Amino acid sequence: MDIRLKLPLAFAAVLVLTLLAGAGGLWQAQRSMTVFEVDVQGRVADERAADDMESHFKTQVQEWKNVLLRGSDAALLDKHWAAFQREEKQVDEIARALRRRLEVASDQALIDAFLAAHRKMAEAYRSGLEKFKASGMESSVGDLAVRGIDREPS
Repeated sequence: MDIRLKLPLAFAAVLVLTLLAGAGGLWQAQRSMTVFEVDVQGRVADERAADDMESHFKTQVQEWKNVLLRGSDAALLDKHWAAFQREEKQVDEIARALRRRLEVASDQALIDAFLAAHRKMAEAYRSGLEKFKASGMESSVGDLAVRGIDREPS
């Protein structure tokens, strides 16, 4: 084979290999971006939902404290108890939505345990509210009825 033919063929072969390597690199970069979009951003969204749930949970507990502190006024009792129930519902909705999105069984089990503890806590708070009312709005009675109940879901 003549050098006039070998040189252009070698150049063409190197060019084709370079183009294939570049295309392979672009394909790999696209796959990495897809993994980032789906997996990483999905986990970040789950983490944000968990933070949002925690924020509503803390607000719910704070509303209970407001019930005890300000509950001697019937209007404030109704206001703070309604806020407590709104936050409770919000926590439950966020937890259930997060549970549906999670794919890892151990993560789902954590949400299931939280939901069970949250339901138990809800029952205790309702019982505590009745004891609080029965005691003539004595905050220490309501507090004693639910002391430590928020630790497990926390």
